[in-house]
Amino acid sequence: MFVKHILFVVNFLALKFLEVSSDNVQVTTNEGTILGKTSLSEKNHKMYMFHGIPYAEPPKRFELSVAKSNWTGVLDCTRERAQCVQGRGIIVQGSEDCLFLNVASPNAFNNYPLTGIALGPVLEVPHPTAFLTVKSDNSILSGQFTRVPVLVGYNTNEVGIMAPLAFSGSVPTLQSEPKKFVPVDIISDKNLTEAGLKIRKEFFGNAPYITMDSNLIN
Repeated sequence: MFVKHILFVVNFLALKFLEVSSDNVQVTTNEGTILGKTSLSEKNHKMYMFHGIPYAEPPKRFELSVAKSNWTGVLDCTRERAQCVQGRGIIVQGSEDCLFLNVASPNAFNNYPLTGIALGPVLEVPHPTAFLTVKSDNSILSGQFTRVPVLVGYNTNEVGIMAPLAFSGSVPTLQSEPKKFVPVDIISDKNLTEAGLKIRKEFFGNAPYITMDSNLIN
């Protein structure tokens, strides 16, 4: 399985300033100010919702993710962003530009504007959502959470990286730098050669436009 590993800094969510209006909320983070909105859960609990907080720059295929640079002004985080690439049979939907965080807070900002939010730890556990029976946003709005949930958008498995190759002009890049097939945690030359050739053969077989020459990888 092919996983794009992600690394993000927890202090991105550290609050410097908080301003709440009747319908919206502005939070100033280390990277800039974000605008969220208030919503009511199914149990009529007030929630502060932030959609699409970028934690990395838009990805470039086969390149490592780069931390999001600071922005000026107020970033609108009141609307949902594109979902990550997903495969449904032969149809591939979504966008690679999905490196966002969705955050919901059940009225915690009013009671504890800094303690537990600015300094609290964040635990992110990737999973394939194979057994998630409800949409993630709906599970938050149900009001069943006592903690602050953070939903992380990321590309995972082959579909997020390999499937679009059939519809792109990426073959020349793979001809010259096939080592970019390989996850970044495989660092030795031997592993790069072996893994790169296996992955390329798995997806492209013996197609004439693919050169199975290990010298291209080293």
